[in-house]
Amino acid sequence: MQISIQFIDYVVSTLTEPVDRDFASSFVTDTSTDELSSSTIDRLVDELVKVPVVAWEEMFTSLLDYDDSSELWQLSMPALMVWGDLDPLVTRAMQETLKSELSRAELRVYEGAGHTPRWEQPERFAADVASFTHALS
Repeated sequence: MQISIQFIDYVVSTLTEPVDRDFASSFVTDTSTDELSSSTIDRLVDELVKVPVVAWEEMFTSLLDYDDSSELWQLSMPALMVWGDLDPLVTRAMQETLKSELSRAELRVYEGAGHTPRWEQPERFAADVASFTHALS
């Protein structure tokens, strides 16, 4: 699932209030792996259907319009990048490009995870964030 103008034109622009539960479920499952538990999917869908359609439209339109890549070289703080190797939206090449622009970035690859490693491997994610922040102090 690659975010595109077609996704916005043919999917996001057709959303109505309240956001359809089947759409929200499909969105969660299409960006995750089969490792995501059904209870987590249900909880995430419960939250997604609360998001107003205008927020969906603004978020996805902004993703296409916003580009801060020319400014990234100015950032000097440490950054932890977390990426699932089964991510259908963001490629490894995109991660490597971003990492090369950030002078102090560390990329942690989550094998077998999709777009949302924090949902799919929450224990590892919490441990990685804790160890990263601990190393800063």
